[in-house]
Amino acid sequence: MLEEQKPSNGEELGKIQFENEIKRIKLSMEHGFDYLPVSDSPPSPEAESQWLDHIQQFEDSFKNCQKIAIYDRIGRPRYQKVNEISDEEISNELDKVFELLGGNAICLDTICDVPERELYRFITEELFQYETDDIAMEGMVQHYIYEEFHPNHDYDIRKSCTELIDGLLDKERPFNLDYLGMTDEVKLNGSQYELKELGVKMNMFRNAFDDFTLLRYKIVLINIRTRTADVEIDLKFLGILEESTEDLVFEGKGKFRLKHQYDYWHLSALDLPWFDC
Repeated sequence: MLEEQKPSNGEELGKIQFENEIKRIKLSMEHGFDYLPVSDSPPSPEAESQWLDHIQQFEDSFKNCQKIAIYDRIGRPRYQKVNEISDEEISNELDKVFELLGGNAICLDTICDVPERELYRFITEELFQYETDDIAMEGMVQHYIYEEFHPNHDYDIRKSCTELIDGLLDKERPFNLDYLGMTDEVKLNGSQYELKELGVKMNMFRNAFDDFTLLRYKIVLINIRTRTADVEIDLKFLGILEESTEDLVFEGKGKFRLKHQYDYWHLSALDLPWFDC
């Protein structure tokens, strides 16, 4: 965090502002870095000077850095192989390697639950061998996520399907298919639509009601293949009209097809019978 210094007199401020301009030009010429201060709350010249120095240090380090294995980065410590550790000891040994990583400004997270033994194996057999930029700066932490190396396809598929249903029935937020991980063309109940056309059709359905109440949502089947996946859901919700005394009930099975493209699962076909009502 940048530390604000006491206000300087006008002459000192002018000198710092001139030096900051030189620093910005240097960054632009050497690294192609264009910096535009935020106009509504610009930093003080002193704070900006510190920030520009930090950027210059980072850019210089990055430009000249070499690759280094994480195991070398943390000092090549001794550790037990995963098959040598008993079930009773695995938690303690996992804590030790996490401490080693944290002590060297390296953070590993998981999105889903990962068994401790698998996590230990991953760290010692894969992450330790992973090559990274040999940059060490105060306050800089390198973050890694287990699922970036070992994707959890079941989780990602469930998330994509659930986000679509949540977005469709949440009237407090705008519904935009661009942010829901879909292919450029999507089938809805057998008919092909461009993504924009599909968004118009689904928003027409949403706009016909004042609100929705979700009564049941369950993924009952996931069939994952190499590049495609089929999902079946069981869904029941109410379409609420403020001027009506009776809510409309929508209930039945829905189906999704997803394609695996660019390391992500994208919805490519929807079978949602209530859109034919």
